[in-house]
Amino acid sequence: MLGRLYFLHGGKRVWFSSWLLTASLPVILLPITINYYMQRRNSTPSSPIKTKLFSIKPPIFLAAAVIGDLTGLDDYLYAYGVARLPVSTSSLIIASQLAFTAGCAFLLVKQKFTSYSINAAIGREAKEYEFGEAKFYVVVVANSLTWQCFCMGSIGVIFCASSLLSGILIAVLLPITEILAVIFYNEKFQAEKGFSLALSI
Repeated sequence: MLGRLYFLHGGKRVWFSSWLLTASLPVILLPITINYYMQRRNSTPSSPIKTKLFSIKPPIFLAAAVIGDLTGLDDYLYAYGVARLPVSTSSLIIASQLAFTAGCAFLLVKQKFTSYSINAAIGREAKEYEFGEAKFYVVVVANSLTWQCFCMGSIGVIFCASSLLSGILIAVLLPITEILAVIFYNEKFQAEKGFSLALSI
């Protein structure tokens, strides 16, 4: 919704909006640093804990870099869609992610289907922004932080449970997004969207 707000009131740059999806990455460094110092503090001479600031192995680092590049492309395509489609329409398209995630989970990690899983340029633009320069920066920062929290939460659910559960949670939140878009952005909610919404639930 914040991404659409950027485009509705004067935002024009798709690349900037896509950059915002991962721009608040340094926010992740705070919990990593806190965890590192907590491990060091809990280490005692009788039971030493070997703490490393970076414990990633080179092949995993390379894989993460490739995934990061693919994420950048995904961010751009997502921002491009948000710039041109109403929130309710883009939310319904994103709902197809659950089917894709379920299929990949089944094929790649042999996730079994159960009844639970089946039901499941900134300066000038800121000055020209319709709500004013200060609110432009509020929207931009809130958008970036919200996406970072979303990504951290999704990865946390994948790590602690499964990618399928993460997809289910995203699909459950989509109807809320659609309803909020109708309320706050006065988007049209026609019978076709209502039917699609019912199918996505």
